Amino acid sequence: MGATAPLWGALARRYVEGRFGGAGRGRQYSLLGDAELDEGAIWEAIQDPMVPGLGEVVWVVDLNRQSLDRVIPGIAADKLHGMFAAAGWQVISLKYGHLLQELFTRPGGEALRARIDAMGNPEYQRLLRCSADVLRERLPGTGSTAGPVAELIASLDDASLLAVLRNLGGHDIGALSDAFAGVDDTRPTVIFAYTVKGYGLPTEGHPQNHSSLLTAGQMSALADRLGTNLDGPWTRFGGGSAEAALCAAAARRLHRPEQAPQKPPAVPADLARPAPAGIGNTQQALGRVLLDLMRRAPEADAQRGVPFDSVSGPMRSGRRQSVSRSGRTRTWRSRPAP
Repeated sequence: MGATAPLWGALARRYVEGRFGGAGRGRQYSLLGDAELDEGAIWEAIQDPMVPGLGEVVWVVDLNRQSLDRVIPGIAADKLHGMFAAAGWQVISLKYGHLLQELFTRPGGEALRARIDAMGNPEYQRLLRCSADVLRERLPGTGSTAGPVAELIASLDDASLLAVLRNLGGHDIGALSDAFAGVDDTRPTVIFAYTVKGYGLPTEGHPQNHSSLLTAGQMSALADRLGTNLDGPWTRFGGGSAEAALCAAAARRLHRPEQAPQKPPAVPADLARPAPAGIGNTQQALGRVLLDLMRRAPEADAQRGVPFDSVSGPMRSGRRQSVSRSGRTRTWRSRPAP
């Protein structure tokens, strides 16, 4: 449900905008792991006929190709791309960062790209754990691409070689910025951001790093590398710095004046409806309660939206109509307006 919540949030916000005005649509983001795409609820949601018009929805899939306790042997990213595209989504793939993309332009670069593209997930994750010397031996692989790849990586020093192997699109801020700038506002967007699980940590790429903890020494080394202090992890950026100015600007942009809570309307404690005879169900009972509330307490009903279907009553379907003030109905379009 977490991954799909922005879809329903977008629909709810459009409803609020249509009924009360002034809300604006904003953006609805979801950050999810690639293993979450195994959930059937994901695919049920994206095929809903209302979803293809929700241009404010952006999903970012953290494609690190690892699950809780293993390396996923075949993530089938191309198939996932096709399934989203078939459902009307914009698909953006961030597989390689700028270091790898620059390397692909050199002699032997196309061979390196072909080698990485054809590499299985388990092999790639193992290479992340290799030293530079072992990587020079194993990365070229076998076949016609081995020679050109070996010559290409021979021109790199050890630090550059290790950095290049990890330079995936999901860790490249420039590539991510370009992806967000290219979002199509007329349809939902999914961004597949290739990443290394545990990027930059001693446990990166390890198949069992999901619940691993860093030692005190490793934490201290990480803090030094990031220019921070374990004794003051929430220290603010220095006054006058670009970082401090950015944070202050974001705070001003997101600030909203405090609003006093409204007094709730009176709701009758008893709707005076006799118990139904015969067989009933909870859906029918809820429908009767909502209809009685609309008739007996219109002030309370005016404060809420009730999904309504003209055939079977409230709560049967939320896609066509909704009860609004004093029993009037608002008919939704079959697809949301762009």
